[in-house]
Amino acid sequence: MRTSDPKAIFLDRLRRVHRRTLWRVAGLGVARLGLGGAMVLATLWLLGLADGPGRFLTYGLLVSLAMAVGALLWTQLLGRLWRLRTRRQLVRHLERQGSFANLLVAAEEAVRDPARWEGSRPVTRELRARLLRQAAERLRHVGPADAAPWERRGQTILGLALCLVLATFLATAPGGVLERGWRRFLNPALLWAPPPTGGLLAEVTSGHVVFGETMPLQALDATLPDANLPEDAAVCEIRVGTGMWQPVPTRRGFLNQACPAWCAPLRVWQAEVQDVREDFQWRFRRGAMVSRVGRVQVRHYPLVTELAGTIAPPAYTRLADREMPRLPTWLEAPANSRLILDGRTNHPPESVHLVADSGDSLALAVAGSTFQGTLEIMENQVFQLVVRDAYGLRNRAPLRYEVVAVPDGAPAVHLGMKGDDSILPVDGRLDLQLDAADDYGLTALGLEMRVLAGTDISAGPEEGPDFRLLTLWRGDAPLGAGQEDWSTPWGAAGLVFRPLAGTDSAARQPLQAGLALETGFGDLDLMPGDVLELRALARDNRRPGPAGESRSSVLRLSLPSAADVLAAQADSSAQRQGELDEMRRRGRQLGQDLDRLTRELLKNPVPDWARQQEMEAALERQKRMQQELSRVARQLMQDLERLASGQMTSEKMLEKAEQIGELLQQPSSESLAEALRKMQQDDAGFQPEELAEAMRDVARDQKEMARRLDAALSMLQTMDREQELEGLASLLEKMIRKQQELADLSREQAAEDSSGERRPEGGESEGEQSEGEQSEGEQTRAARKCGRPWSRPSSRWSRKTARAAWTRPASSWPR
Repeated sequence: MRTSDPKAIFLDRLRRVHRRTLWRVAGLGVARLGLGGAMVLATLWLLGLADGPGRFLTYGLLVSLAMAVGALLWTQLLGRLWRLRTRRQLVRHLERQGSFANLLVAAEEAVRDPARWEGSRPVTRELRARLLRQAAERLRHVGPADAAPWERRGQTILGLALCLVLATFLATAPGGVLERGWRRFLNPALLWAPPPTGGLLAEVTSGHVVFGETMPLQALDATLPDANLPEDAAVCEIRVGTGMWQPVPTRRGFLNQACPAWCAPLRVWQAEVQDVREDFQWRFRRGAMVSRVGRVQVRHYPLVTELAGTIAPPAYTRLADREMPRLPTWLEAPANSRLILDGRTNHPPESVHLVADSGDSLALAVAGSTFQGTLEIMENQVFQLVVRDAYGLRNRAPLRYEVVAVPDGAPAVHLGMKGDDSILPVDGRLDLQLDAADDYGLTALGLEMRVLAGTDISAGPEEGPDFRLLTLWRGDAPLGAGQEDWSTPWGAAGLVFRPLAGTDSAARQPLQAGLALETGFGDLDLMPGDVLELRALARDNRRPGPAGESRSSVLRLSLPSAADVLAAQADSSAQRQGELDEMRRRGRQLGQDLDRLTRELLKNPVPDWARQQEMEAALERQKRMQQELSRVARQLMQDLERLASGQMTSEKMLEKAEQIGELLQQPSSESLAEALRKMQQDDAGFQPEELAEAMRDVARDQKEMARRLDAALSMLQTMDREQELEGLASLLEKMIRKQQELADLSREQAAEDSSGERRPEGGESEGEQSEGEQSEGEQTRAARKCGRPWSRPSSRWSRKTARAAWTRPASSWPR
């Protein structure tokens, strides 16, 4: 404490000396009290003797011990603390212990009674300060040992050591004298309890045992301890129900605490019944002496004997509840379902909890031996049932149940097109098919569309312009046929749809749905090279939460230019001619093989097995050639019809294509196959002449096919040259027509501009300015359609005029 006040310094040192002195006095007092332990040990030893003191002597010992301990406590501890309870008594004690010339007493009085030292003169105050400084300096050298010295230190330590040795000897000595004396000290009435006269006393340890555990049994033998009894003199016997008594291994021992009034330990007979599973009765028998019969009740662990479950799916799934009389350890259930548990235990439980692996628990309702509860299946759950009874027992090794929550997946949807070649027809007509399916029901079907132009053509599904949605059907109405007019930023489109065969049109939320779509995209504002993207959308009936949505893969169609169409047609024609040349070569080879087989039949009318196989292979080759020729004819008609839709061919070309198709279509003869079948089946009506005649017919048909193929190939080459000329002429006519349209519009714009110059300056209206800006954009797009650079014309024209010029038939154009 850092201060210059003499009074504060003196009080601080006086308090410190006082506190340390009290602690020292208390410690020395407790140490001296340890000497009283000798008196306590002597009293316990006297009380623990075999015969023990009499009643008068016992009470005299107890009273004397209490008086001696009380006197020792006052003289060595409480009295000394009382004499040093205040600082005034401490300084007086210090004055008596040492020579302080009454300095400490005067200083303490000056602090305790400052009125006696008060005064206005400086001399008085200075004398008081000097007194306090001298007293504080003297207290600086005073310690607790000066105030409370340890008297007879050696004798005290020796006495404590002897008491400790005596206590250790009496506690470990045989016969249990100290333990018996302590019990008699706490309850003196045990000294006069009459000892047993003899017999077996069955000692009841517990009237119940847990199933499967070991039950200890014992009986006290009241025979005199010095009786000479063999080890197997007594035996423990048990029986279950009303069965026979069966012996159990028994051992002999001594129990010190059995009868405290005896001077020697009692004999005890002990036995153990292991793995107890049923209630039983027990007794001890020694000769003709039998103890009373005891009964032990087995407490069984709680056990779930029955557990049934019911899965209640969400209402929107329209699934029936699934009842399971016996709940499996692994099961699947739709997400957001409820698992209703209904079980029974072997005896009434106190509580049943559903404990999940995550640590969460759910208390189930208990009624007697049954319990019920409901678990919400939001996600995968692994749980077990923990059962506790009134005895605190719980079920051992409970089963683990795993419930897999099957999520409601998004619907599956597919959008397909007949003859998908990624080319958008010029007339804009498409035959689409939309198929959708869901686990629990569909609520909406739609078609999305967007147009990509310029740099947006390479954009992915999540980039570029947004898709525009047209809802075709909603789940609140039956799925039927209909027609929709679709207004989009790229123009108007028409859509006709009808349900496919096999679709339940009356269902409000069908599991499967299919629509046949016929689109009309001819009025869309598309330029050559623009891309039209289509995709289907399906929405399911998932509740709660947002419904699941799925979109099909994007159907990407590009609008080709006339030059692209002609180039593709040229490539297709070249490929088609190559296929026909190959088939002509194969036809010639087949004809040679048929001629050889015909000559061999003239030599041997009944061919062997190898010749029959060659005939069948020749027939199969001829059928495959006819199928390939039919395919080529169909492709030719499809290509010309596509060109006709774009006004790139004429009716004359279509008629020639039909003629080529008729040449390539030739019915095959089945006479050879029928003759081979009769021969292989050993038909009685088979004649070798029939086989030869049929073989000649097949050879003749093959020659006719080769002739038709040559004629068709010649016509196809001529038609390809004519079609190329017609396509180029059509393309040239379109370009001339576009140039004429642009020239007319330029003259009209120049006339309007010249009339506008005569108006007053600033007289042009805002509406005319905006109209002029729009016309320039229209002219730019019209120039893109014509396939040539655009220079700003002097005339104004509209988008409708440009579209009319583009879609006008080629036959109406001026030559």
